[in-house]
Amino acid sequence: MKKIILTIILILVIATPLWIYNNNWVLDKEDTLNYTPNRGVPLLFCLAQRDKAFSIRVMLPFENSQLQEELREYYETKLPKELNKALKSSSNLHNPTLAPLIKHFPSAFKSTTLYKKLEESLTNRGYWINSKISFEKFTIEKHKKPYLFFADIWLETTPFIELMQSVKKTFPNYSEAKLKSMFKDALWNQDKSAVVVYPFDTNKTSIYIFIKNKSDKFIGVDISRVERINLGTIGSNRKFEKVETKAVKWMEHEKYYQIHMETKAWSKGQRYRASEYLLVDKHGKVLWR
Repeated sequence: MKKIILTIILILVIATPLWIYNNNWVLDKEDTLNYTPNRGVPLLFCLAQRDKAFSIRVMLPFENSQLQEELREYYETKLPKELNKALKSSSNLHNPTLAPLIKHFPSAFKSTTLYKKLEESLTNRGYWINSKISFEKFTIEKHKKPYLFFADIWLETTPFIELMQSVKKTFPNYSEAKLKSMFKDALWNQDKSAVVVYPFDTNKTSIYIFIKNKSDKFIGVDISRVERINLGTIGSNRKFEKVETKAVKWMEHEKYYQIHMETKAWSKGQRYRASEYLLVDKHGKVLWR
């Protein structure tokens, strides 16, 4: 009994500071995960309530913090001249001197401990943070000492555990790290039920889509043939120096998955284009023309 009591005390001693220093997150009614320093609960408590894609909102705290220090360090190291120019000019949101800082803000934010720990925690729970970082209202409060950055940041997540199970069957010789890398900047449709990827290490064009079938399980479909169809439209009798086929965007369709695929081909200094609006049913069957 005494040993049990000591164990409980030890757990409380360890857990209390973890709670104090990590109670930074709140999951609101819209299922958005909000960064609220010292006014929420630990991140893992919120993630335990999630089983589908969700948004994350981070409003930079308007007080000095590790997050602000790391942003200052990034800009002072990477863009010292641009930062100095912005600090000497007006605080107007449309001030042109902010443009280079705004351009590099996604990289600056990704360099912070907050982002890295968030990414690690999400990965451990089976989510990716989508590569695009949306933000607005970027400015610098220069009257504070030290100066502070402000931005309203939005991140989007994608659940990948179920997807990876299917992908490993399609590409059994790929490591998990390689598979994750392949999907990091892939083209997803709006509801994250389909995605286009380009497998590595192939000597010819290789394009796959992974779609959710009628059982809500991801299945892989090879759609590389679309390049031959587009080249046939351009004129397959030509000799091409370079050919490139990419997914342009997902289209809305009541019944099928539909993706706009475009091929660019270069021959004798001339560039040609051809497009195919590919249809795939929920059994993974491609409706080739």
